[in-house]
Amino acid sequence: MALQNPPNRRQLLLAPVALLIVVLFTLLSVFASKYTDLLWFREVSRNSDADFTNVFSVRLQTQLILFFGYGALMALIVGLNIWVAHRIRPPYRPRSLEQQNLDRYRAAIEPRARSAFFAILAILALMSGSSGTSTWRVWQLWLNRQPFNVVDPVFGKDISYYAFTYPLYRQVTGFVFGAFFFALLASLATHYLFGGLRIQSEGEKVIPAARAHLSVLLGVLAALKAVFYWLDRDGMVFSTRGSVTGASHTDINARLPVLLLLVFAATLCSVLFFANLRSRGFLLPGVAFTLLVLSSIVLGFVYPAIVQTFRVKPNELKFERKYIDRNIDATRKAYGIDTVVMEEFKASANADLAGLTETDGTLDHVRLLDPTKLRATFEQLQAIRPYFGFAETLDIDRYTQADGTIQDYVVGVREGKLPAGQGRNWLNERVLYTHGTGFVAVPTDAVTADGKPDFAVKDIPATGFLKIDEPRVYYGELSPTYSVLNSPDTTEVDGLSDLSEGAGYRYTGPAGVPLAGVNKLLYAVRFREPNLLISGAAGGGAKIMYGRNPRDRVQEVAPYLKLDTDPYPAVIDGKITWIVDGYTTSAGYPYAQLTDLDDVTRDTTTAQQGQALPSERINYIRNSVKATVDAFDGSVKLYTWDDQDPVLRTWKKVFPGTVLDEAAMPAGVREHLRYPEGLFKVQRDLLQQYHVTNPDSFFSKQLDWAVPEDPSGERDAKNQLLKPEKQPPYYILLKRPGAEKPSFNLTSPFVFKNNLAAFMSVSSDEADYGAIRILTVPQTVSVQGPGQAGQAFLSDQRFSRDETQFTGGSSEVVYGNLLTLPVGEQLVYVQPIYVKSRDATAYPTLQRVLVGYGSKVGYGSTFAEALRDAVTQSTSGAQPAPAPDGGTVPSTAPTASGSVTSPPVSPTTPAPAPANVPSTVTEAVTEALAAEKAAQDALRQSPPDFTAYDVQQKRLRAALERIAQLTAASTAPSPSASTSTAP
Repeated sequence: MALQNPPNRRQLLLAPVALLIVVLFTLLSVFASKYTDLLWFREVSRNSDADFTNVFSVRLQTQLILFFGYGALMALIVGLNIWVAHRIRPPYRPRSLEQQNLDRYRAAIEPRARSAFFAILAILALMSGSSGTSTWRVWQLWLNRQPFNVVDPVFGKDISYYAFTYPLYRQVTGFVFGAFFFALLASLATHYLFGGLRIQSEGEKVIPAARAHLSVLLGVLAALKAVFYWLDRDGMVFSTRGSVTGASHTDINARLPVLLLLVFAATLCSVLFFANLRSRGFLLPGVAFTLLVLSSIVLGFVYPAIVQTFRVKPNELKFERKYIDRNIDATRKAYGIDTVVMEEFKASANADLAGLTETDGTLDHVRLLDPTKLRATFEQLQAIRPYFGFAETLDIDRYTQADGTIQDYVVGVREGKLPAGQGRNWLNERVLYTHGTGFVAVPTDAVTADGKPDFAVKDIPATGFLKIDEPRVYYGELSPTYSVLNSPDTTEVDGLSDLSEGAGYRYTGPAGVPLAGVNKLLYAVRFREPNLLISGAAGGGAKIMYGRNPRDRVQEVAPYLKLDTDPYPAVIDGKITWIVDGYTTSAGYPYAQLTDLDDVTRDTTTAQQGQALPSERINYIRNSVKATVDAFDGSVKLYTWDDQDPVLRTWKKVFPGTVLDEAAMPAGVREHLRYPEGLFKVQRDLLQQYHVTNPDSFFSKQLDWAVPEDPSGERDAKNQLLKPEKQPPYYILLKRPGAEKPSFNLTSPFVFKNNLAAFMSVSSDEADYGAIRILTVPQTVSVQGPGQAGQAFLSDQRFSRDETQFTGGSSEVVYGNLLTLPVGEQLVYVQPIYVKSRDATAYPTLQRVLVGYGSKVGYGSTFAEALRDAVTQSTSGAQPAPAPDGGTVPSTAPTASGSVTSPPVSPTTPAPAPANVPSTVTEAVTEALAAEKAAQDALRQSPPDFTAYDVQQKRLRAALERIAQLTAASTAPSPSASTSTAP
């Protein structure tokens, strides 16, 4: 029957035309992406005095070679076997029901066999080629491998074999095995379809030619399996069968001999399959294959499991001691913790005044401003313009003062941040609001009387101790994806210009790619933005600036690095410069413990930022590269920081001329280098166990430490942590025991069952950069850890009372970083307390400080007051009564140097009485209620008026004291009533 409404010729052409359009647009998109990448690399190279186009070309060439190589190899292996299977098909097929059913499929396929054949091969080639491009790093590492000059303890091979060669052997063998496996499946399907394989028919099931063909394929697969077994021998150095990573007793004494037997068995099986070319059946190779499968199960899995369970486990330490020792040694070397200096910290559970009398620096500048909590404060006080803002987490850096001392600062860059809501259109987002302006810094301990940061570098134009020649910020953490500069139609909105109408700025730097000719079309395709083609703002003379996040920028020119999640800004030679730490990593260090980067670097800070290091298992890491990015012109410079790292030396051979020598690093950059948090967290995680070097003690785990939970995390109404995370490390100025002066350190405590176990610090000063030092608390002393100190702070009656008042109205309490400070032979815990209104535009300000000293809690409006309070309790042995201002009035006070001296004042100070002292209880109650209402009104203001709040609190306490006095007077017995008389 004829079809109704058969498709006309135009309809038949519609599908191919649509497909052609999709293919052309896909090709155009790929070309636009790659070509604009090349333009970007050329621009970065021009501004950075380094040929980063080499990175683009080497990577692209390698990926293209691998794409076509892997794709062609897959297509060749599979295609050749399909062709052979089709070529040796039987000319005549038995007239069975099975073959009759297959005739319909053969009739449908044979007219289109050539097209179907090439379509299948094209799909396989595309899939294989795409997967092959992802192995470009493996190939380049192998081609340019550099020696470690360290051999593994099992096979005596240089570590470079496991880091650079072994991964390639595994990858190539796996790919070839997969190609022949697909070829086997395709050949089986072809033989079955065209009669060479007859499953349901009577008589011969497989024709001789098909049997020979399949025997060859099975023989190749068996030979490749023998290669896998041989490589598994090398892979034993990464075994996780034992209690630690590395070849264990079972691996060496049970699995290694078994693998040799399996290599022999697989090779024999392969030979028998090839010998089957002259046989008429599969009996002999089939038996061999069955024995190979059974032996791989019994010998490869069951036998080692029996040895591990019944021989090793009952006496595990006896059998594993040697291998644990290997793991400890390899792990400490691979993670750079083999030079850690450990010494005993003679901490005492009871505070001693002598412990603070000679601090000589640690308590001079205690960090009270938490960079993770003050973004809103910076934005409200220093954004200046509504289109400026600061990154979610501010940074800590240090600067040398005029007198030669070091001061640490909370620093931030005032970046472009167009507010949500009104004005969100292409012209505003991409042409007018293009950049930020300025750098802001505040000493970590500088707070005004009302709890606000006392900025040392501030405002527009900047004022303060730093000289900034070019304050404009075009490259930052908040920068747009791309911006159009030097538009012929308009100028950029610029915070440095007057606010008068028409004032603006035109970019004068070298960055940006001209939007001319075909570039406009390619960028319009890349960013899916037609305005780049049709808008006059992107007309003659305009440039496009993209790839602007400092971290992303470094990642593009150094794709082999893992980058620290926290780039930080510094003013160097009058320029705002971003500094980024780069890590080289590997998973190929034998016996070193494997660890997951994402897991060990995640804490409250990364949770707030929403990013951690990638989820990747490694067992070797080095901070081998320091990178800088100019905030104005985007120039990128990479500096060698560990020239002994074989991984970096290999990549420098891959991309010559892209990483400068350490000697080329300017002195200004050196002054601001920090020991990176990511590396510190990885090492900290390993040192929880690997501070122990004795295999027996390591195995028992009795000396294991733990990273404490962060007591300053977000809490619920019951003061319970909502999402407990590990406490992040903190940058602080610290005078380490035995040092002459304070240095800039990254620090973190360890705990053992919540008690303090150790204190880890690593210096960022040039003289001893990277020196890791751990102070261990004697096991005979019980010293509270950060969590216990935090609980003691929350339990303090004075803080609990103030917290209730702070949160009773429209405000909330924000807990700052809880610092652990070793001072002399004592420990001091310090936690700033911020208060903020619940209003959307509110910001936190410092209102109270808690100090833990020994078993005492000091509390006050300032650090000096809280420390004075804690010392007073420690020397008197009693908890003082609350002072009228909410703290306590001690008998000693810290000097500017942090030591404590006796003040020439009375140990108690009377509360300021109201102007009209109430003469009755009723009047005193009325006064108290009025003061309470005024205090709550001060908190409800936006922002809260904490100065007025404190005044009203003093008024309230004075009224309450007056009530107590009047009540006591009214109930006191009269003198006559208390005198006895004779009867």
